[in-house]
Amino acid sequence: MGITLAKSEPLIDETRKASLTIIKYENAYGNGKNPEQNIPLENVEFTIYKLDEENLNKEVDELEHEIEEEKLDTLLKICKTTNKNGEAKFENLELGRYLVIETKVPKNVQTKTESFMIDLPRTNDDGNSWDYDVMVYPKNITVYGDVTLTKYDNKGIPLSGIVWELQIKKQNDYEKYDYEKYDYEGELVTNEEGKIIINDLPVGDYRLIEMKTQEGYILNQLDNKEFTVTPNNTSFSFDVCNEKPEIKKQVKIGDGYGKSVGAYSKEKVEWKITASIPNIIEKMKTYSIIDTLPNDLNYIEDSVIIDNLDKNKDYTIKFENNEMIVDFDTKNLKGKETVEIIYYTEFNNKINYGKALENKAKIKYTNYINEKGIEESITESITDLAEVHTGKLILKKIDNSGNPLKGAKFKISTTRENAKNDIFIKNSEDIDIVGISDENGNVIFEGLKYGNDDVSAELGKTEYFVTEIESPTYEEDGKQKHYNLLSSPIKVEVNSTSGEYDENKIIKIVNRKSFELPFAGGFNTLIIVLYGMTLVIIIFILRKGKKNEKIDS
Repeated sequence: MGITLAKSEPLIDETRKASLTIIKYENAYGNGKNPEQNIPLENVEFTIYKLDEENLNKEVDELEHEIEEEKLDTLLKICKTTNKNGEAKFENLELGRYLVIETKVPKNVQTKTESFMIDLPRTNDDGNSWDYDVMVYPKNITVYGDVTLTKYDNKGIPLSGIVWELQIKKQNDYEKYDYEKYDYEGELVTNEEGKIIINDLPVGDYRLIEMKTQEGYILNQLDNKEFTVTPNNTSFSFDVCNEKPEIKKQVKIGDGYGKSVGAYSKEKVEWKITASIPNIIEKMKTYSIIDTLPNDLNYIEDSVIIDNLDKNKDYTIKFENNEMIVDFDTKNLKGKETVEIIYYTEFNNKINYGKALENKAKIKYTNYINEKGIEESITESITDLAEVHTGKLILKKIDNSGNPLKGAKFKISTTRENAKNDIFIKNSEDIDIVGISDENGNVIFEGLKYGNDDVSAELGKTEYFVTEIESPTYEEDGKQKHYNLLSSPIKVEVNSTSGEYDENKIIKIVNRKSFELPFAGGFNTLIIVLYGMTLVIIIFILRKGKKNEKIDS
């Protein structure tokens, strides 16, 4: 049996055409990629030149220089760009020598492929035939960038759910706003750590711009983050703060301020509003504080004090519909951390006794500034409130049969000792408050302070002492007579329900009819009475003397 030899083609077939396929892979690093994974590189442009007899033996550098000088315009020139598989295929080529130049590369390519010459056809790897369809695999060293953005609030707490957009600079740099969204799907949203991490960014000019934030926070598109990925600068990190103005409403309690206080209705009530000022206040168009009173209170308009600010220059103030509106010049607030407003109110005749009279305050402010610095929207922060309360007391005056008594007069004191010393609560005109029983026997005291500081209207309570200063009258045997006065003050409690009429809970004060000394026996009877009284006095003196004698002994 004979041996069959591999067919060889020692001579070039001049009738054939050739092809050149360039397959580009990127030699990536620093982004978790491995060159052995052969990642195709798209959008690489190659230009091939067929060399004539005159240029066959020139060096590559010389040929490149002459091409740049446009001295080789007569050469056959063909351009191709790699597809998504990294392939650029030149077909139906005349046989001969070609110069291959990488003429355009994506921005992420750090090092271009050096120009080279290739003969078509070329000797195969075994050295025994000609290869008319040649494939080459030049590689590029590529660069990719990464960026990490961390979002937090003015207390340092990470903010999740904040939407950002990555934009890339357009080629037409002459435009003022020359960025467009980078080609990616979905949204860039901060995670629970407040972070967005983006990898594999080609060389280029980028910016991150905030598109949506959490409710109440200020979205400031002027604070976009620009960065440029270059071969020498590939990693970026940004910390961005979202601010949310805060407001605190308080009422005067003792030497400080709190959230709840009891007051006499004759008193003025002091309030304080403290609001934080964002660091970007001068970029905001709107910053106002709106305070709303309940129907039970009125503003004392000339009592408003705002420290370190000038009225009509730094702020304006107006009162309407039971609201106080303070509008600030935002540029004049730059550098300040807080604004503090102190003012007074007074009770009116619409008081809802025993209830929390809530005074509310809120901030109205710019919450969206676009990339041109224009106010896009305004919002209002969560409202804060404090409350004042004043009490009412209802007593019922009756006789020993349970019938209501009209005309009994009472005064009220804060302590039993004050009651005994005739020290009573006074009204706004510095006159003792007097409660008089009506035809139903009801005695009413209104506008009484109750409860400890910072204790709510519902839970607060205070003891008072009521003194009867004049008893009611009745008619007997054609004469107007008085019931007996109460012998001592009565302790009562003022609370959230003490002003509500409840027959089962109301305190009932009983008066009994007085009695007369028996004058019916005439003068002799009077003498007997006087004699008896004298005898009682003598006995008392004698007993006291004996007691002293015992102490002395």
